[in-house]
Amino acid sequence: MAGFYHPDPDFDELTYGESGRFSNMIRKNVKPGSHIFFHTTIGGQRYITGHFFVSEVVEGFDARHDDNIRKGFRNPHIHPEEYPGWWPDYDHENEREEDRDDIIVFGDPKKSLGKLAIPLPFDRDLAERLEFEGKRIEFDIRDKRGRTLSDSECITSCTRTPRYITRRDVRYLLSEIASIHGEVEETKPEVESSNGESLIMDSDYSERELEELIFRFPEVLEKGSRIVSRQERLPSGRVDLLLENDRGEIILLEIKAGFPRDSVIAQVLSYKNDVEKRYPARKVKLAILCQDCSQRVRNAAKNAGIGIYTYGTLFQISREL
Repeated sequence: MAGFYHPDPDFDELTYGESGRFSNMIRKNVKPGSHIFFHTTIGGQRYITGHFFVSEVVEGFDARHDDNIRKGFRNPHIHPEEYPGWWPDYDHENEREEDRDDIIVFGDPKKSLGKLAIPLPFDRDLAERLEFEGKRIEFDIRDKRGRTLSDSECITSCTRTPRYITRRDVRYLLSEIASIHGEVEETKPEVESSNGESLIMDSDYSERELEELIFRFPEVLEKGSRIVSRQERLPSGRVDLLLENDRGEIILLEIKAGFPRDSVIAQVLSYKNDVEKRYPARKVKLAILCQDCSQRVRNAAKNAGIGIYTYGTLFQISREL
């Protein structure tokens, strides 16, 4: 039933579900480590009302059929049986994966701001300071009748579809939110989550950007390191970077933006024999660079002898070897 109320995003448990074309945008562009800022209209003015630092992105079908997720979260995409007017044909036992296209985003409880106690005004001044990956919000738009839309109407019109923002935008928004919360204490206006809530998303570092950074500054990975080759083609695939450290060892580095999937372990191991054949007199060290990874990936990497390098917001690298 179109317009039937359901609490999503849920700022208490930091979950957000989406379906249709917006779910495909999330599926393609949002990953662990991304930022999502939610905004909605309050009293005729647009406000940024919440923030997620993404910890996980899960297909709706998988979440609904994962007992641990169903026990831990109440999002309507996970428990549609509790919202029959919103999802009247839901049958948990007979649901088929191919019948649904929804996806669920989970926020990190330690790194997400959640629902903002003091919403940040999303006005023209703020909008014009954001880069939006080069696709800025247009103002002074005229409608079909020739009427000039207000700034708030322009922002609403230009953000009906989620916008992608840059890392600089993320830093700016977080600093603006911090400045407001630092100046005003104990002021908590009533703000209701609504189905009209939209979002803007940060795609964070791309793998290409990470590769370029290491290519230009290999010593941030390991002191004395230098580049041997970049995107070297092997029978088993293309290796992101091969480096040499000051001990003469070859470092085989696979780069993954955000949090890598479990398959990264098999991918790195598949390159190992080819690299050892190409450099038979050298010891080959296996390594992954990522923002962070699950404990399952961490354990598998340790058992396989693969080192893990992680990067932070300021691109400070730490290593587990």
